[in-house]
Amino acid sequence: MKTSLRSIKGRYILFIISILILISAYQLIIQYDLIQKSGDARLINLAGRQRMLSQRISKNILFIHYEIFKNGEAGPHRFDTLKTALSQWQAANTILLQRGKDHKDSPTVDSLLRANQNNLHQIVKISETLIAKPDLTTSEAAVQELTKYDRPFLLLMEKIVNMYQYEAEENLYYIRKVELTLGIATVLIIILEFVFIF
Repeated sequence: MKTSLRSIKGRYILFIISILILISAYQLIIQYDLIQKSGDARLINLAGRQRMLSQRISKNILFIHYEIFKNGEAGPHRFDTLKTALSQWQAANTILLQRGKDHKDSPTVDSLLRANQNNLHQIVKISETLIAKPDLTTSEAAVQELTKYDRPFLLLMEKIVNMYQYEAEENLYYIRKVELTLGIATVLIIILEFVFIF
């Protein structure tokens, strides 16, 4: 009787331990999924922010030109806003490029980011020239030059954001498949253990 009781107790402990291991594995995968989704959301937001900042820079250059044309000078707040937007834009660009260097981005995203660098550098150059010499001639030239680079930058950033979104959705699909497979395996193992242990 003691052997039978000991045998049942051993099987019961094995059953409980295996369920705990399965639940822990399932939770690890779910936690990984949550961390992955959080990173994907921040990345998509950062790339989208690049579009917004480029539009803010372009808008400020146009406002500066208009104020110089109308009043002979632009308000200092316009230049402060332009400098801030430029700084944030370049910082975000550095982060996105570093992801490519660290091989965290796909080759497609990395090549799109690199293709957009000339547009970004030209817009930065135009902005810095206007900040350094805020006169009518410089502001007219800035507006003319800006039209060459602003739209191509936005179009490439739109492609980059769409690629990040696509890759995040593909990653989510893969993780869902793994979670579903693990869930089914968990149920099957519990059923098999119940049949063989009890």
